Parts: sequence; C-alpha cells; structure tokens
Amino acid sequence: MASSLLLNLSLRKLALRYQTHRMFSSSITTNPYLVYAKTIYGNPDDENLHVRSDIHYFDPVKEDEVIVRDKALPMEFRKECFVVGMSHGWVVFKARSDDDNNKDKVIYISDYYSPCGSKSNPKTIPLHPMGQPNPAQQLGVTNAAMTCSPDQSNDFAVAVNCLGPVINFFRPGGKHKDSGSVFFTTPLQHFNQSKVMYSKGDEKFYTTSVGGQFLLSYDAFFEEDMTGSEVHELRFINHPELTQLEWEILDSCSKTVHLVESPSGERFLIKWYARNHQPGKEMTFLCRGTKRFMVFREEEETRVMSYTEDIGDLCIFLGNSEPFCVKASSFPGLNPNSIYFAGDGFGVYDIATRKPRSFRPKSPGAFSTASLAFHWIPPMSLYLSSKPSLRKLALRCQTLRTFSSSSANPYLLYRVTCCGGKGDEESPGVMTQLHTFDPAKDEHIIVGDKPFPKELVGSSLVGSSHGWGVFLWGQRSILISDFCNPLSFKSKPKFIRLLPRPDLISCQSDLVSGVAMSSSPQEEEDYLVAVKFTGRPVSIYKPSDTKAVHLTLPHNVFDHFEPSKLMHSKRDQRFYMPSSGGHHLWSWDGHESTEPEFHELRFHNLPQFSHSELQLLDSCHRTQHLVESSSGQRFLVKWYVQSIKALGFNCGGTKRFMVFREEEDMNMCYTEDIGDLCIFLGNNEPFCVKASLFPGLNSNSIYFVGEAYGEGYGVYNIATRTPRSFKPKPTTSDSPSGQGFMLPLWAPHWLPPFPL
Repeated sequence: MASSLLLNLSLRKLALRYQTHRMFSSSITTNPYLVYAKTIYGNPDDENLHVRSDIHYFDPVKEDEVIVRDKALPMEFRKECFVVGMSHGWVVFKARSDDDNNKDKVIYISDYYSPCGSKSNPKTIPLHPMGQPNPAQQLGVTNAAMTCSPDQSNDFAVAVNCLGPVINFFRPGGKHKDSGSVFFTTPLQHFNQSKVMYSKGDEKFYTTSVGGQFLLSYDAFFEEDMTGSEVHELRFINHPELTQLEWEILDSCSKTVHLVESPSGERFLIKWYARNHQPGKEMTFLCRGTKRFMVFREEEETRVMSYTEDIGDLCIFLGNSEPFCVKASSFPGLNPNSIYFAGDGFGVYDIATRKPRSFRPKSPGAFSTASLAFHWIPPMSLYLSSKPSLRKLALRCQTLRTFSSSSANPYLLYRVTCCGGKGDEESPGVMTQLHTFDPAKDEHIIVGDKPFPKELVGSSLVGSSHGWGVFLWGQRSILISDFCNPLSFKSKPKFIRLLPRPDLISCQSDLVSGVAMSSSPQEEEDYLVAVKFTGRPVSIYKPSDTKAVHLTLPHNVFDHFEPSKLMHSKRDQRFYMPSSGGHHLWSWDGHESTEPEFHELRFHNLPQFSHSELQLLDSCHRTQHLVESSSGQRFLVKWYVQSIKALGFNCGGTKRFMVFREEEDMNMCYTEDIGDLCIFLGNNEPFCVKASLFPGLNSNSIYFVGEAYGEGYGVYNIATRTPRSFKPKPTTSDSPSGQGFMLPLWAPHWLPPFPL
C-alpha cells in the first residue's frame, strides 16, 4: 500500500512538473484543510460525458496548496447549484429543480469536496425540500450543521439556517412521517443571518443572535414530538478595557458571532470584527479587513460568558462552514491559542497578542483566483471515531379614520389585515385595513374597506420608496404599487410590473435588504428603481426600458455590502449604499454604460465613551443608513440595537444612534445637532423632513421602526441621546366583520409626506 502510494505520487509529480500535490487515503487522518476552488474539465451540460474535476485545498499546517485531481463531478453538481454550508467534510448545497413548486428548495449533501471521499464515485444524498410553507423571504441560507457524517451513522440530522427567521431540519433516517423535513420559526426576529452549530455535549443545535446576547437551542433528533426552540440569555463578564481609538476601529467593522465547541465539550463564543478592505481584482491570501476577535469562554454551562485571551492548546476554525475546534498539538505546525479564519481575509489570529497574520503559501501564484465560497474541512478523525447517541426531538384594533387629500404628515404603515375568516387572503377582493400611525399626533389611523388586489396575492412587501411599495412573489416576479399609500384610490391602486429578478440560485434574489427610487412614478416617467438583494446582487430597473441591469458585486471587493441599504441622491443623481461599518460607499448613476464607484469615508470628532458604554454598544447589532435632506445635506446614521425577548409598540432594543454630517470630500463629522430636521428610518428608503412644516414632529430627532432585530417603534432625541416609545392615544375597536388576520410578510415602513 505504501509503495503504491509512493509510486503514484512520483508519477503525479512528474506529470504535474513541480506543481504541489499530495495523494489522500481514507485510512489516514488528514490535517484541517481549506477548500477554495475547483477546476472542471469537459462539458458539464453533457449528461453522457464523464466530467473530471480538480479540487484545490490549502493546508494551514504546511501553508501550501494541496490538489486532488481527476475527481468525478457528480450529476447533481452539473445543474445550477449553490453551496450553502459544510459540516463534517460534507457539503450542503441547493440545486435547481425542474419542479416549479420546489424550484429553489431542493437540498443535497455530498462528500464530493472531502479529500478522503471516493474520486470515482462521490456520494450524494438528496434531502427533502425545505419545509412548507416557505416564502421567498426564507429561502436564503446562512450556513448548515450536521450531527455527524453519513459515513459514521445512517441516522444523522442536518440543520439548515435561513436568512429569515426560519431553521430547517432534515433527518433522512427518521421513522416519523415528518422527520424528512421540519421547519421552525425562531421566536426572536434578531436571529436573522445567524449561524448554526451542533453540540455533541448535549446533542442540540445552537444558533446565536446577531449581537450574541441570546442563544436558541433545538434538540437534534426527533420522532413523534415536534416542539420548538428554547431561548437562553447570556451574561458577559470580564470585558476587556478598550481605548477610544480601539473602540472606533471596532465600531467601523462588520461583526459576526460564532459558537464553537471543543472536543472536550467546552464552548466558546467568538465575535469577529472585520473592516472593509480596499477593492482588488484578485483574491489573495491576506488578512484583509479582519481587525480583531473577542473570545468568551462559557463558565460550566451557566450561560455566563467570560472574556479570555487563553484557550490553551486549542485552535478554532471559522469560515462559511460549521465552526470547529482541534488540539494544535495533534497537528504539528498549527498554532495553539489561535483562530484560523477564511472569508473576511485569510489568516491566523493569535488570541494572546491580538494580532492577525496572513497565510504565507509556498506557491502564491496558485491562489490568484477562487471559484468557491471558502469552507474549512476538519480532520477526518474528528468524525470517524465516535457515534452520537440517539434521542427524541421535543422538537390592537384602532379608531377608523379616512385620509383626505390634504393629509400630508409622514405616516407609519405597520400592519395590514384582512377582514374575514382565515384563508380569505387567497381570495382577491377581500376587504383589507391599512393600520397606520401618525407620529405628529401620536394617533393610530385605519384605512378600511380597501379591496385586496389579485396582483398582491401571495406576495411579500420588502420595502418602499416615495410611498410606493416593492413586492415580491413567486420565483422571480417583482412589482411596485401604491396600494399601501393611504392617499391612493381604494378601488384602483396602481401596479407596475418590473422585469424578472435575476435568476440566481440560493435565494440571492429572494431576500431584499434595501430599495430606493429616483422619484415617484407620478413625478417622472423615466424613474429608476434600485433593489439591493441580500448577498451581492443589485438590480436597477427602468420601467420605460425593456431590460433591467443586474449587477453582481465581486466577492473579493464588496464582502461587507451584503446587508446594506440603498438611497438615491437627488443632489447628484446617484444611488448610494453604505458598507457594514459605514467607512465605504458604493455609488452608481444607474446607466449601463457607466461603472459603479467606490468611496472611502473619513470620520472626525467622534464622541468619547465610558467602558460601560463601549460594552453596551459592542453588544448591539448595528446598521448603517445614508439619508439626504431636501437641501442636499447628507448624513450617515449608525443604529445600535440590543436583542430583546419581546417587542410591542415601543422603542424595543434601540439603544443609540450616532449621526455624522457630511462635510467636503467625503469627510463625516459626528454631530448631535441636525437643526430643524428629523430623519425617518425603517424598511423604507430613508428620508428627511423639516419638523417645523409638520406641527407635532420633534426636530433634531430620528423616527424609527423595525422588527427584524428588535429595533422597536419610537423617536430618538439626538441631543439628549435618549429614545422614547410612541404613546398612541387610547382608541376603541372598530373592525367591520369582528374578525381578521394579518398579512405576515409585509414589512412595516414609513410613508413620506406627499409631495416629498
């Protein structure tokens, strides 16, 4: 066996002419590897052709490239597919289905990328379609986790975490009729975009909230009992002392939260801070934007997380795969007390010195391109040595008032209800009520008796601009409508269909992070509509034209723009999008003949914070919003939200806003005085009005609404730095039929005054 391997290795080296290569055997334990690219030989569309491929890995122990050559490409990978996660060396991917009902919901797992998998016949296992009902907003996937490898046990479970508030579970070997595919809706909205991890210690799947303050847990196996999740609140102690400069750097970063478990069952929560990097055309193995990691050790399953800079002999691997931990001493060459990361740069982070270091590959030319999302593959011994035990998974109506054409205050649309029995929402013409709130008068207002149009049946309202809502439905359909504008005609709202959304796998066109319009369709015929899909696609629609422009932001350039918001500037006729952290802007004039531009911002006059204030802000989820006043003055607003367990009509988890006024040449100056202006933030394109024009509005304030992360509903005084919940006047019920139900996928948003 050994001589055969040596002979094969020698022949391969001779054929490759000095290119680094290593043969694998399933009988050995491999190092941890980073899979980052594949090369396909032949036509994947030819079903009768044997298609070969090479898979490229990076070995962090020897800091060199490893290639597995001549691996058969499974038929499932020849379809349009998208890798959504990796666990135990098995890749989880979505593939395009010919079944229109499950077009983007078909899930597979495969050992194709495993260095120890069969070269001639890689295993691929189909899972059931993602749980029903599963609207477009919930088709996106953040990552996946597995209880074990299918090589280890036939009775394994797979968790697929969605961008929306849904997690799907699959148990191909389960005996219960629903074991194949079960989905749960997370009880807290601020688990959107979180990661999932499996704990061998207590046989549960865990996912963290965006700020890391909460955990959700699900039992890993189920038979007859189908129960939901359990919420755990975490308490953090021994926070590090940060200087003002250190905090300013961290605050400019994008932050993700990861939970990982060591082989001995010890758990760690890691906060990963990465700052936008300057664009480049080629992928390189550099640290790029990664600035810092903070590691918190769980104290004996007490849900108390203690900051630490010493995890001993352990090293942690973070990327697009399920996080895992190994003992460095078991793999000579790995650095103990370190984090190996791939995604926001590539490198190893020394926890004690708090310094990242780029990888130093021996053959750097081999890493000039990457064709895959980056996934770490654990050593095979991590999942070939033990079997998991099986166990069950216990898995205000308001006063009715009509709007007149003279109404011009900004309004909050926070709910749409149908009057009738459950199921009537599928019947066009059922009467609806638009539930709105007037912030100038602290008054609820209902617009009733508005027939539900057939064009919006089964749709989701994902944002608005200039009083027009943007609606998605089906696989690729998108339209704009003034149906939710209280001033539109009740019986004949306007609908304008846009060209189909980009035909991309993996829900990149299913979840929207921001929308903006150059003007209202009533103001101009040649208006533009921009839609930022979560991920890298941005689409610009010009309804007067016969085609749309679909941009895909390069992965190595715009990693930090995935959840960004959009804004249209009337001053210079461009669309703008701030990065996560707010230190860069993307802009485009919407013309296909021009290229988008990238702008770097410089911040001045930042406020000083106490240690407790810095701890509070660091525990928050942060979003960035760019807004422009009617005079052309621009502001960048950072919104800090702490996770909460319940959300009513109050200011929720909103803790602070920081406002920066644009000076000359992209210089942003912190301010606590925006004068007579007030800003409106929500699921709408941000806008600004003069408070003096609308008696009752508070000047120098921010009116906010949001439910995705527990933002709440309220008004924030910029000068005093305090949020206040809305205090609506007492009202009585006035529902025509005495019963009704909400349309669940219609996001709350602000409607600007008319005309703006």
